[in-house]
Amino acid sequence: MHFRQWLLLCMLFVYAPLTPALDKPDCALIEKWATAGDAQETTQISPGLQLSVLAEDERMVPLFGKSIYSWDRDDFRDFNTTVNVCAKAASKRRDRATRDTLQLAMRSVRKAQRPLGDLIRAREAGNTAVTALLEEPASPETIVMLERAEEALQGKEVRPQLRGTPQALQQHIHGLIRSLRYLATTDIESLGARLAERRLALVAAQEEAEAAATAELEAARRELESLANDVQGLAVLDRMSKLPALETARPEQARAFLDSVAQKRRSIEDAQRQAREEESSRIASAMVERINAFEVKQPADLGKLWNLGKEMGEELRGSGARSGAQMMNAAFWKRFNAAATAMLQPFEKQLEAIPVSQEALKPLRRAVPELTGIERDMPVMRPYHQAVRARGEQIAGELRRIACKKTLDAAGVSGSEAEQALWGAGAATTLGEFLCTIATRGSEVHEYDDAGLLSDTHTLKLTTNAEGFHTLKLHEGEVQPGEKMLIGFEVADANQKRALSVSDWESYVAVNLRGDKAAAGGSDSAECDRLANKPRGELSLVESQRLMGCVLSTIPAMIQNR
Repeated sequence: MHFRQWLLLCMLFVYAPLTPALDKPDCALIEKWATAGDAQETTQISPGLQLSVLAEDERMVPLFGKSIYSWDRDDFRDFNTTVNVCAKAASKRRDRATRDTLQLAMRSVRKAQRPLGDLIRAREAGNTAVTALLEEPASPETIVMLERAEEALQGKEVRPQLRGTPQALQQHIHGLIRSLRYLATTDIESLGARLAERRLALVAAQEEAEAAATAELEAARRELESLANDVQGLAVLDRMSKLPALETARPEQARAFLDSVAQKRRSIEDAQRQAREEESSRIASAMVERINAFEVKQPADLGKLWNLGKEMGEELRGSGARSGAQMMNAAFWKRFNAAATAMLQPFEKQLEAIPVSQEALKPLRRAVPELTGIERDMPVMRPYHQAVRARGEQIAGELRRIACKKTLDAAGVSGSEAEQALWGAGAATTLGEFLCTIATRGSEVHEYDDAGLLSDTHTLKLTTNAEGFHTLKLHEGEVQPGEKMLIGFEVADANQKRALSVSDWESYVAVNLRGDKAAAGGSDSAECDRLANKPRGELSLVESQRLMGCVLSTIPAMIQNR
């Protein structure tokens, strides 16, 4: 044996509680005890324990000094030794009857050793379970569990009713059920009495709490009935829905009270909603009158009307009154659409007043918001944008005509000469149209000589992006059956002359009508930006023509996009 184990045993021996040993009566008293009753006659102590009548307390305690219910293993050993000594003594004196009686009594008592151990353990388990149940906090659930425990002690089947209850409580009652087989009737009665006492005390306390809760909820209900339909009333309802009495009242009573609170809340909210709707309708009616009375005398008043409607709509939406907002919204759009339709013609007159100039085209794209105050694009304003586009195209066309006339005048091309038919890039055009178009694409027309009396050759001096400075000669030719028109036949620069076939001429026209990107006036062209920022008085004729190309190619598209 290890030293630690030996030391532990010594400590257990020293500190083990001392219990008195059995008394050891003489054999005469033992024989008297054994013959006083039938050793085989038993008393049913518990379902698992039948005890010989010889072991009853009134017989055992006077003789051995202790109740058999408190015996341990040593006590049973001492009992067996004492009775066995007396049996042997009877045998020596050849008193077989006494010997047999003593041995039968010894066996009858010894047979109770194991069941008595079970009884003791069952008492401990039952007491532990009942104590745990008694320590559960006061609640309706605890009352129910105590009642289930009492029923279990009475032998009733309660396990199906335990489903859904906390696991710890189930374990206590299951332990109680397991100990029933070995518990004595007195034990069962004692445990049941403890449970009943606690249950009845909890029931009384619960009934008292329910009575107090009933009184408090009844007072709250009277207050509820007289509650005003306002914000303060809602605050009181919030307080009522959290009353402590709801925790102690009967569940159905608490539910009924909370239903009353919810019903009153709906009543207050409905009343407030109705009041808001009425106020919203009143405000909306006043707004509709203001909208209908608002005078729109000029296009700029459209923006003022729009802003007024926007402010009114935000005010109504903020109040949460939907019907009033809908009424005002319908009246506003009816008034605004009518005003927009009425102001279209005055707006068109304002556009007509915009002068024909390059400076007027750029701000034209902001004409709708500038003249009406309406930034938003909407169907009713689309005719305004269409009018801007039409005016832009009109101004651009007039500017093109003016620029074209300047180009032709500078080159010495008369009106009749400009009307001469010219074969272009696979289609017929006029000399004037060709010259004006290539001028907007970056070319410069220097001089034109018409055919004289003695010659049918027309001469043009040009500077183009593709050819540079050169002289172009044209004559009338039959380019299609029965159709004669001007067509180029020779190009000459400072070094050489080059004859042009019909296909060469068509290519020449196509290249120069296309021009380059800068001359074409792409909106992202640095050249266009440079010309646009240069003072108009400092622009040369060629620069003016190129700037016109920029304007003509960008402004109509810009207006179309609006």
